[in-house]
Amino acid sequence: SEIPADTRLHKVPDNASPLFEFQRSAWRLVRPLFRRGRPTQDRADESSRPPEVPARESFSRAYLSQLMFREMLQWAERATPHPPELIVSSGPPHSAHEVARRVAKERGVPFVMDMRDPWCAVENMPKESASRTWMRLAETHERRCVEDATLVVVTTEAARVAMCERYPNLTERFITVMNG
Repeated sequence: SEIPADTRLHKVPDNASPLFEFQRSAWRLVRPLFRRGRPTQDRADESSRPPEVPARESFSRAYLSQLMFREMLQWAERATPHPPELIVSSGPPHSAHEVARRVAKERGVPFVMDMRDPWCAVENMPKESASRTWMRLAETHERRCVEDATLVVVTTEAARVAMCERYPNLTERFITVMNG
């Protein structure tokens, strides 16, 4: 009721490809085989901790990271709204930022990126694809979106400072709008 009457919202279905669903399901079936012999307590501790970027790259996690980002980009391709005057994205999911960046660039309109949670934070990395590849891809896509954004909104002053440190030549783009 608070959205202006002339505002148009466009929904894009988030349907994963059959290949993506098959591969994720297969991994969930096979993954327990790799955990055999490890105490149940270790597994419980593992599930409660945020993921870590491993010292060595795992082929399976790197593959899942590539698959996840490919799905994100395919979803971005399906998102084709009508001509806007301004594009605002809010995420996670961070794929919304990639869609907004593309559409804003294509339409030549300003892009505002509302990053509710950090994109490149280890704690936001999916455990099943925790890898250097995931971090590298997240950093690449975040940088592209931040560089193309007119404004980047974050939820805490600490997040704003961290973004300013990561992008020192773009500090004027970052503002804090706290939750609540």
